Amino acid sequence: MKEHVTLTLIGSINTGKSSIINALLGKEIVTTSAKGGETINSSEFDISQDYWFSNSSYDLKITDTPGISEANGQVRQDIAVKTAINSDLILFTIGSDINEVEFSTLKQIHEQHKPIIVLFNQIDKYNSKQRAEIESSLTKRLKGYVEPHDILSISSAPIKQILI
Repeated sequence: MKEHVTLTLIGSINTGKSSIINALLGKEIVTTSAKGGETINSSEFDISQDYWFSNSSYDLKITDTPGISEANGQVRQDIAVKTAINSDLILFTIGSDINEVEFSTLKQIHEQHKPIIVLFNQIDKYNSKQRAEIESSLTKRLKGYVEPHDILSISSAPIKQILI
């Protein structure tokens, strides 16, 4: 019998949660938009059945959630937090240094003793000095909540650069 494992992406609007899922699945299964608030409910995808994890002994699901800092979005934020608290592993997605809403939400999830990996996504928007500053700040601000090796810098949908 397969063990059931659920990963949940949670974070502010436009931090690339849906793009990360598309990158993991290797195809555009989740709608993405430059406009915030496109994800209005949690959506679960079974990646053990349909995608790259098919030979595993785990029934692996990944869940996309609405953004946690959307204007007038408390209902969506509540959905996201409840979904995260009910999952096995949280992929907490940020697009820059952590803000107060994100930090408060991360602490709330941490209090439930859930394992958290922070994904500093969209690093292609920053030069190497800026990335290093943000990474250093995250390590300091998240001390006691997230281990430094659980803070990952990624770019799920890198911006294509045009060289002249």
